Amino acid sequence: MTQPTVPFVGGWRMSVGFSDQGACSGAPRFNASLRIAPDRLLVHLSGELDLGSEVEIRALFDKIAGHEAAVTVVDLSQVTFIDAHGIGLIVAAYRSAVEHGRVLGVVGLQGIVAHMFRLSHLDALVLTEPQAHYREGDVGGQG
Repeated sequence: MTQPTVPFVGGWRMSVGFSDQGACSGAPRFNASLRIAPDRLLVHLSGELDLGSEVEIRALFDKIAGHEAAVTVVDLSQVTFIDAHGIGLIVAAYRSAVEHGRVLGVVGLQGIVAHMFRLSHLDALVLTEPQAHYREGDVGGQG
Protein backbone atom coordinates (compact mmCIF):
# COMPACT_ATOMS: atom_id res chain seq x y z
CA MET A 1 0.00 0.00 0.00
CA THR A 2 2.77 2.48 0.85
CA GLN A 3 5.54 3.08 -1.65
CA PRO A 4 9.10 3.32 -0.34
CA THR A 5 10.07 6.71 1.02
CA VAL A 6 12.59 8.71 -0.97
CA PRO A 7 14.73 11.64 0.11
CA PHE A 8 13.23 15.10 -0.29
CA VAL A 9 14.43 18.62 0.48
CA GLY A 10 14.59 18.84 4.27
CA GLY A 11 12.64 15.64 4.87
CA TRP A 12 11.05 12.71 3.10
CA ARG A 13 8.26 11.87 0.70
CA MET A 14 5.58 9.19 0.92
CA SER A 15 2.88 8.24 -1.57
CA VAL A 16 -0.13 6.03 -1.02
CA GLY A 17 -3.03 4.94 -3.21
CA PHE A 18 -6.34 3.33 -2.33
CA SER A 19 -8.86 1.53 -4.52
CA ASP A 20 -12.38 0.43 -3.65
CA GLN A 21 -10.90 -2.63 -1.94
CA GLY A 22 -8.58 -0.50 0.23
CA ALA A 23 -5.47 -1.73 -1.58
CA CYS A 24 -3.61 -0.78 -4.71
CA SER A 25 -5.37 -3.21 -7.02
CA GLY A 26 -6.58 -1.53 -10.19
CA ALA A 27 -6.84 2.22 -10.56
CA PRO A 28 -6.85 3.94 -7.18
CA ARG A 29 -9.87 6.08 -6.26
CA PHE A 30 -7.77 8.19 -3.92
CA ASN A 31 -4.08 9.01 -3.80
CA ALA A 32 -2.01 11.02 -1.37
CA SER A 33 1.58 12.14 -1.37
CA LEU A 34 3.27 13.83 1.57
CA ARG A 35 6.25 16.12 1.37
CA ILE A 36 7.72 16.92 4.72
CA ALA A 37 10.11 19.67 5.72
CA PRO A 38 10.93 20.69 9.30
CA ASP A 39 8.35 23.49 9.44
CA ARG A 40 5.95 22.59 6.64
CA LEU A 41 3.97 19.63 5.40
CA LEU A 42 2.48 19.48 1.90
CA VAL A 43 -0.29 16.96 1.42
CA HIS A 44 -1.17 16.48 -2.24
CA LEU A 45 -4.48 14.63 -2.67
CA SER A 46 -5.96 13.33 -5.90
CA GLY A 47 -9.01 11.34 -6.92
CA GLU A 48 -12.22 11.08 -4.94
CA LEU A 49 -12.56 12.20 -1.31
CA ASP A 50 -15.86 10.68 -0.31
CA LEU A 51 -17.52 8.05 1.86
CA GLY A 52 -15.71 5.31 -0.08
CA SER A 53 -12.29 6.66 0.90
CA GLU A 54 -13.22 7.95 4.37
CA VAL A 55 -11.25 5.35 6.35
CA GLU A 56 -8.06 5.96 4.38
CA ILE A 57 -8.43 9.76 4.50
CA ARG A 58 -9.06 9.66 8.26
CA ALA A 59 -5.93 7.51 8.77
CA LEU A 60 -3.91 9.94 6.64
CA PHE A 61 -5.10 12.98 8.61
CA ASP A 62 -4.44 11.15 11.90
CA LYS A 63 -0.86 10.57 10.73
CA ILE A 64 -0.56 14.24 9.73
CA ALA A 65 -1.83 15.36 13.16
CA GLY A 66 1.15 13.61 14.75
CA HIS A 67 3.65 15.62 12.72
CA GLU A 68 5.35 18.66 14.27
CA ALA A 69 5.07 20.93 11.21
CA ALA A 70 3.79 24.42 12.01
CA VAL A 71 1.96 24.64 8.67
CA THR A 72 0.13 21.94 6.73
CA VAL A 73 -0.91 22.74 3.17
CA VAL A 74 -3.48 20.41 1.63
CA ASP A 75 -3.37 20.64 -2.18
CA LEU A 76 -6.73 19.66 -3.68
CA SER A 77 -5.94 20.64 -7.27
CA GLN A 78 -6.13 17.01 -8.46
CA VAL A 79 -9.25 16.04 -6.47
CA THR A 80 -12.03 15.18 -8.92
CA PHE A 81 -14.87 14.80 -6.41
CA ILE A 82 -15.53 15.59 -2.77
CA ASP A 83 -18.65 14.97 -0.70
CA ALA A 84 -19.72 15.94 2.82
CA HIS A 85 -17.56 13.16 4.29
CA GLY A 86 -14.42 14.49 2.59
CA ILE A 87 -15.24 18.06 3.64
CA GLY A 88 -15.90 16.88 7.21
CA LEU A 89 -12.54 15.15 7.41
CA ILE A 90 -10.71 18.25 6.22
CA VAL A 91 -12.61 20.37 8.77
CA ALA A 92 -11.73 17.88 11.53
CA ALA A 93 -8.04 18.04 10.53
CA TYR A 94 -8.26 21.86 10.55
CA ARG A 95 -9.76 21.87 14.04
CA SER A 96 -7.11 19.48 15.31
CA ALA A 97 -4.36 21.70 13.88
CA VAL A 98 -5.86 24.80 15.53
CA GLU A 99 -6.13 22.98 18.88
CA HIS A 100 -2.39 22.26 18.66
CA GLY A 101 -1.47 25.82 17.67
CA ARG A 102 -0.76 24.90 14.07
CA VAL A 103 -2.05 26.09 10.70
CA LEU A 104 -3.84 23.86 8.19
CA GLY A 105 -5.24 25.21 4.95
CA VAL A 106 -6.16 24.14 1.44
CA VAL A 107 -5.01 25.28 -1.98
CA GLY A 108 -5.89 24.34 -5.56
CA LEU A 109 -9.68 24.49 -5.33
CA GLN A 110 -11.43 24.14 -8.68
CA GLY A 111 -14.61 22.78 -10.19
CA ILE A 112 -16.89 20.76 -7.90
CA VAL A 113 -14.36 20.95 -5.05
CA ALA A 114 -14.38 24.77 -5.09
CA HIS A 115 -18.17 24.71 -5.32
CA MET A 116 -18.46 22.43 -2.27
CA PHE A 117 -16.13 24.66 -0.24
CA ARG A 118 -18.18 27.74 -1.19
CA LEU A 119 -21.46 26.00 -0.30
CA SER A 120 -19.97 24.95 3.04
CA HIS A 121 -18.74 28.51 3.80
CA LEU A 122 -15.20 27.25 4.37
CA ASP A 123 -13.35 30.26 2.99
CA ALA A 124 -11.26 30.43 6.19
CA LEU A 125 -9.53 27.18 5.20
CA VAL A 126 -8.43 28.44 1.78
CA LEU A 127 -4.84 29.68 1.71
CA THR A 128 -3.55 32.19 -0.81
CA GLU A 129 -0.25 31.41 -2.51
CA PRO A 130 1.80 33.62 -0.12
CA GLN A 131 0.05 32.10 2.91
CA ALA A 132 0.73 28.60 1.67
CA HIS A 133 4.33 29.54 0.81
CA TYR A 134 4.15 26.61 -1.55
CA ARG A 135 5.55 26.16 -5.01
CA GLU A 136 6.02 22.78 -6.62
CA GLY A 137 9.46 21.57 -5.57
CA ASP A 138 9.72 24.18 -2.79
CA VAL A 139 8.20 23.01 0.46
CA GLY A 140 8.91 25.35 3.33
CA GLY A 141 10.90 27.68 1.10
CA GLN A 142 13.86 25.30 1.09
CA GLY A 143 13.97 24.31 -2.58
